[in-house]
Amino acid sequence: MAEMLERRPDAYVTNADLDAVVSQLATKAELQAAVSKLATKEELRAAVSKLATKAELDSAVGRLALEIVKVQSDIRDIKQTIGGLSTKADMERIMTAIDSFANKAVSYDNARTLHGHKLTEHSDKLDDHEVRISRLEGKA
Repeated sequence: MAEMLERRPDAYVTNADLDAVVSQLATKAELQAAVSKLATKEELRAAVSKLATKAELDSAVGRLALEIVKVQSDIRDIKQTIGGLSTKADMERIMTAIDSFANKAVSYDNARTLHGHKLTEHSDKLDDHEVRISRLEGKA
């Protein structure tokens, strides 16, 4: 019908046009079937009664706020604990000092070994000198 009016706004509506429009409307049975699928007042009240009340929500929000404060406090404590731990730079500095000390210890050990060898050589020479001096004194 709207199509017909758009084409010819001065045209009259006929019974055929009305029948075409009426045939597209829902029947009483279709409307009753659609309404029967809707929830009743009792069903809606039962569903709403299962929902939390404002007081319950306020209480839950309060508990959550307390938990958030506790978690924030724990996070602060963890940050302070971590702040007191050694950093990577600290560990590198310590390892560098240990390496330096170990190198000095190896160097001193090598020097002690060489020093012991020199003492042995000097001891042998001293013994040799004593023998030679004894011979010289014996000849004189």
